[in-house]
Formats: sequence, structure tokens, C-alpha cells
Amino acid sequence: MAPPYKREECTPEPDDSAEFVTITVPTGEKFGVHAHLLGHHSEYFRKALNGPFKEATTCTFNLSVHATEETVSTFIRWIYLRHAGQRIEEYNLVFHLGHIFTDKAIQAWLFGDYIQATEFRNDIMRLIRLISSTTYLFNYQDIAESWSLLPAASNIRAYVLDYYISKIFDSTDNETFITEVDNLPADMARAVLKRLAIPMRQMIDGGKSKPCDWFNLKVDDYLENV
Repeated sequence: MAPPYKREECTPEPDDSAEFVTITVPTGEKFGVHAHLLGHHSEYFRKALNGPFKEATTCTFNLSVHATEETVSTFIRWIYLRHAGQRIEEYNLVFHLGHIFTDKAIQAWLFGDYIQATEFRNDIMRLIRLISSTTYLFNYQDIAESWSLLPAASNIRAYVLDYYISKIFDSTDNETFITEVDNLPADMARAVLKRLAIPMRQMIDGGKSKPCDWFNLKVDDYLENV
């Protein structure tokens, strides 16, 4: 017998099934969501609902890792926005998810990473890029504080690094930049200098003139394959 919860070819409609899951976060707040939609969008929930776990019988999950009222409600809101089967347009991202600016966007992405929801992570990346193109999405303190939480090989870490370098170079002189880097966590400072090594060689060889020109921050470069 095939597992009842699976990744469908097309995003299912909410009324395709009446089975519900309850998710509880550490504050005690509870959230209800269609089980088949969780199974479609999240590998974590798909495995749990199909496996020999009590959650498969009770349809209740007590989550704590990156699970807050805001991250879980954002994910569930996103699920129902996606039910039509098409990528959310940028204006809808801002309208529906725009309350998670700054460090909360990183928390939402980290929750999506924990529950293995690739499309959700990609849409959060689109939101991050859209907002950061018009304003400072993160201040430098937020970036430094969030750095240790970001998976080493993740696309969001690469984006935060490139964003930091492009904005700090664009708004400060070289001496201030050096001071800023000295104040970063040691592993982030190393990552900044390593990231700058290749474009700096290109600049010496007559390439692009300013570090802010080296990183175009095209969102497609930071999305994951689904």
C-alpha cells in the first residue's frame, strides 16, 4: 500500500482531504493545518505521518526547534497561499508575509530548513531579496548575531554574506570596513575575507571597480532545486 501522505505532482487543494494536524509550539499556542498539505510541502512531516511514530496516529506535533508562534503561523499561511499550485508573486509575498522583516525572516527560513520545506525556504529567500533591494533588511548587528545559526553550506548564509559585503562597502570607506570586519565573529570575518579574495584579484587585473559591483544579489542564484 502506498503511503497516504506524499509529494504530489501538483499542489493539492485544501478540500482534497479532511484530515487535520495540530502543531503546538513551546508557548502552548496550537495551530491546525490539513495533513495532506503538510505531507506535500514538508519532508519532515511526510516521513513522520507515514512512519511508525505516535504523531502518525495522533496527528499532533509538539515542535520546539525554530518553532515559534510567528514561524509556524507564517509557514501555515504560506501553505494555503500556495494551494493554487503556482509560485507566489512578489507582491503577494510582501502583502501576506511582509510582517517577518529583519531577523524574523531568518528564523522563518531556519524553521523551513528544520521541517525540510524547500519551496517555503525559496519563497522566504525571495521575500528577503525583495525587501533588501529597497531598504536595509538586516542591520550589521542582526547579521553578526544570526551568523552562527545559519547552516555552513546554506544558500541563506551565502546571501547574508554577500549582502553584508555589498552594503558595508557601499556605505563606508575602506578603513571603516576594516574596523567593521574586526568586530565580526571570527568565523564570519574569515568568510568575508575569503569571499572577497577572488573579486579583489579581478579588480587588480582590471575588473569591476567596487565591491558593491561584485555581488549582483540575483535571487535565482540563492534558490534551491525543488
